Amino acid sequence: MKIIHYFLSVCVCLCLVSCNSDTDQKQNQGQEQEQEQEQEQEQEQEQEQEQEQELDCSDFDFDQYARFVYGELLPHKLACTGMPRPEDSFNYPVYPGTDEWASLMSGTERTAVCQVPECILRKMSTQAVIQAIWEMPLCGNSLIVLLGYFQNAIESDIRRYNSFEELTKREDAGPALLERLTVVDPLTFIPHESSVLELLLSRDVFLSQLNESEMRRTVEISLINDDIRTAAWDAGTRQYAQPATWILIGKTMFAAGYEPFMKAVNENEQLKDFIDGWMPDYYDPNKRISYFYIESVYGNIPQLIIDYSKDYIND
Repeated sequence: MKIIHYFLSVCVCLCLVSCNSDTDQKQNQGQEQEQEQEQEQEQEQEQEQEQEQELDCSDFDFDQYARFVYGELLPHKLACTGMPRPEDSFNYPVYPGTDEWASLMSGTERTAVCQVPECILRKMSTQAVIQAIWEMPLCGNSLIVLLGYFQNAIESDIRRYNSFEELTKREDAGPALLERLTVVDPLTFIPHESSVLELLLSRDVFLSQLNESEMRRTVEISLINDDIRTAAWDAGTRQYAQPATWILIGKTMFAAGYEPFMKAVNENEQLKDFIDGWMPDYYDPNKRISYFYIESVYGNIPQLIIDYSKDYIND
């Protein structure tokens, strides 16, 4: 009997020790969670303070940007926009066709005046950010310099100009770009200008923001614009101005998961290269290089994309 009592006492003691240990462990976990929450709150406060400092425009020289120097090409850009200029649009201090622009001697200087001050940029609406890209003095310049390397060119702009980079941070940028593409004149004064909007929207970060209906609308309006350009432009103009449209159509169908087209991409290396914007290096197939657009090289790829896209919007 004594043995039983002793055994029971030991069990009770062990249970009490275990309970106390669990209690201490829970208390320690609770303290750790509280410390983590306090650290997170402190970090959030620090970030908010940093943002407030970044957005402080009290020392900014607004007089420098108060005048809107149009230059020679900007009126044509504005005429093609198809929508009112956002009220919070940014006015660049100089523009091509002015004496001020001519005085900028280096590419670095010209790139610098194409940047939007951060204290203004982050407060702008998404459409105003797109407008800043549309009006940017060097907008589309890389598309001329890197003529044919379309996707490589737009990626270069995203890295180089802060308005492009800011747009990638906006969660409503995809629908905003589609709205802009729907109303812009497809026959812009300089044919490749609208390619900037199309190549931007073709980025995965923006296509992923579109729902199924918006993706179909993207392909539909792109087909309409492609027909208008085919009828209005000669073959030489179409060769460097229309591939952006075909890229957008193809990448939209791929992003939508349109099964017939995805199957075609998987079975056709040339089509896949066109959609990806890259191709195997001729000298080293294990390497990939930017895919330069040459009509004779692509053959029927553009027509193949258009044929699938017509089935897509009618499916």
